[in-house]
Amino acid sequence: MIGRVVSSTLCLLLFGNGVAQAACIGSAIHAAPDPEPNWFSAVYASSPDDAWAVGERVSRSRIFRGLTEHWDGQRWNRVDSASFAFGLNSVSGISADDVWAVGSGVSRCGNGQAFAQHWDGNRWTAMSPDICASVETNFSSVAEVTTSDLWAVGSDSEEGAGGTEITHDFVVRHTGRKWTSYGMPDDPYQGGLAAVAAVSADDVWAVGNFIVDRTGSYNLIFHWNGTTWSDVRVNNPQRIGFLSALGVVSSNDVWAVGGQAGSLGGTSQPLIEHWDGSVWSVIPHGAGANGAVLTSVSAVASNDVWAAGFDPSGTHIEHWDGRTWSVLRAQTMPGMFAGLAVVPGMNAVWAVGSDPGPFLNSIATSAVFHC
Repeated sequence: MIGRVVSSTLCLLLFGNGVAQAACIGSAIHAAPDPEPNWFSAVYASSPDDAWAVGERVSRSRIFRGLTEHWDGQRWNRVDSASFAFGLNSVSGISADDVWAVGSGVSRCGNGQAFAQHWDGNRWTAMSPDICASVETNFSSVAEVTTSDLWAVGSDSEEGAGGTEITHDFVVRHTGRKWTSYGMPDDPYQGGLAAVAAVSADDVWAVGNFIVDRTGSYNLIFHWNGTTWSDVRVNNPQRIGFLSALGVVSSNDVWAVGGQAGSLGGTSQPLIEHWDGSVWSVIPHGAGANGAVLTSVSAVASNDVWAAGFDPSGTHIEHWDGRTWSVLRAQTMPGMFAGLAVVPGMNAVWAVGSDPGPFLNSIATSAVFHC
């Protein structure tokens, strides 16, 4: 399966040499017509002609399978995922022949367990942890630090009293030979981690959310110092909220994004938080972003950070110039963006997602923006 350019008329304010510029061109690209619904969840790029987008596809018999496509500089090409991948939520790498993708699939534990696959430059190989939950486990995010150091986070579920399902944070580390699980401090019921990002081997962040009750939730922010995980909880400015993605510039410049609302059913708006090396602070989102939710963030430099997601009109993109976040007012794609990645070596950024959304009538979509 190959990809094709479907539009080249998107004009956005995107980055060039670390400075916001106008009149940048974007080309919307997605997989060629496919009888199977499919969608992208995440993207990783090692160069202009080497990128991976992962997600999920659904067969006519409603069987879910992992979706893995590779960009060669000209088009997206379908590449077979490792066997038994149900769906892929995240992808991370450090070179063209060292890439990881994670999600849910089949392991020794059975169906519906955390799934990981590794690309060695030739093929994808399943390398899932044999860490079993009584109900299920799932990976939502992965971060590769070195060839022998990888973190993956998500959630695991067990059966509680009366048959209820209890959800915990799920954190594992792969050190080149084995997977090791870590218990998180103050691990709540009905919690879960959405993203992990690493500055270095002794400086790793993970975020998510914990559902307090039917009327609210608070953010989960954890930090790894090379020895232990610590809780660095920051409450939402509003009652309902979550963090879904992390972007790292340096040890004293880390971004977390998501969404929030004043009440159940209230109007959503972006939630943006920043770590300056001492404290996490809530940073105002771009003006006019009511109704938007951020699902991804990619940090290029202290004055060049990108966040993407969706709002009622379709895809949503914001840019940080070192002083403020700005909503990029321009023609947008329908659907939603779920993943974002800067392309090394050129003034471009990949955004991937689906149109109209990750449902049974979706088509995987992507866009590359450049100046």
